[in-house]
Amino acid sequence: MSAFLFSRLCPNIKFVYNMQKVFFVPCYRPLSVLKRVPVFKPKNVTTRTYFLKFFKRPSDAEVKIRDKIPSYFDVIYKNGMSKYLLLTRICTFGIVLCLCAGALYINLFAPATTTKVIEWGNEQRKPQEEHLYVLLSGLLVICVVLHILVNTMPIRIYNFAEKGQYVFIFYGLLPTSRRAVFCKLNEVRKVESSSPLLPWRDHKFVIDKKCKVIMLEEYFRLPADYNILLGYQKPEF
Repeated sequence: MSAFLFSRLCPNIKFVYNMQKVFFVPCYRPLSVLKRVPVFKPKNVTTRTYFLKFFKRPSDAEVKIRDKIPSYFDVIYKNGMSKYLLLTRICTFGIVLCLCAGALYINLFAPATTTKVIEWGNEQRKPQEEHLYVLLSGLLVICVVLHILVNTMPIRIYNFAEKGQYVFIFYGLLPTSRRAVFCKLNEVRKVESSSPLLPWRDHKFVIDKKCKVIMLEEYFRLPADYNILLGYQKPEF
């Protein structure tokens, strides 16, 4: 077989001619051809889930629109636990709603049941329904306490420095609603608590004739904002 015919049948093999011999050298493709090209995702495609969007921090403009606050107000306080407070509100609201619906169903629609009391000497066995009512009552009390606690923690505080106005934003009665409390300069004062059991005893404040507030100093934008709010420092316009 001639070298020309062999090169036609086997194109991947090169011939290296010597004076007396012919060497067959395999011809491989260059590595750049076999290299895998990375696939880039388009910019408009995101993999963020709804759960991660829940913890996404919105911009100040979006927050002002959500809270129905004019654009000339400045955000001076952002509660870092606002998402967890919202989860607490949703859970407590759902538990209380389920308990109320269950109690209404038992009293109105469930068939009347009677429990037998077995006497053992001078003692009587308590029916199991009483233990269930005690547990449900305790759960209801815990939900109410958490609901009241969340209502005293503002999620944001806005300030209009030129007029000395402040707006406190709280969660409302419903889990997704908002409640706004307006006040002016020197109307917020700190309350001293003597109870050693309360972990927030050093962070209790009161707005004159309006409501009680629990605030943390580290969530303020600047230490000056905290001092001006409480009257420790004069505002600078």
